[in-house]
Amino acid sequence: MIVPDGAKKDGSGFDAVCDNLNVICDIADEYGVTVTVEDFDSADVIISNTDSIKRAFEKVPKLRHTFDTGNYAYFNESATEAYKVFKDRIVHVHLKDRAFSPVEDGYPTTFADGTLAYPCAIGDGCIEIE
Repeated sequence: MIVPDGAKKDGSGFDAVCDNLNVICDIADEYGVTVTVEDFDSADVIISNTDSIKRAFEKVPKLRHTFDTGNYAYFNESATEAYKVFKDRIVHVHLKDRAFSPVEDGYPTTFADGTLAYPCAIGDGCIEIE
């Protein structure tokens, strides 16, 4: 994502990011390309959780969603609830699950609350996936 000068982890610069996304979406639209934003598993990203994604969609009408089932857990959010909120904007899905103990090879992710979450096969972890 393009983060203009002045955009910070604390959310300042959000409007500037959205202004740039509007320009990018307009250019992409001319080429038949859809611009998406994913729910990122990081506190360092200016658009990362349900609230910030909602705000971005309000400011950037052409922006769509890459829905990552495993990343909402990073902020202790429900992928099921997020799906209900964003289902009309979802154009791509990344299926991911998380386990709270190692079940296969891979490095853990540390959630925002300090919880360690490990990669696992879909359905073997904590994500509500049918």
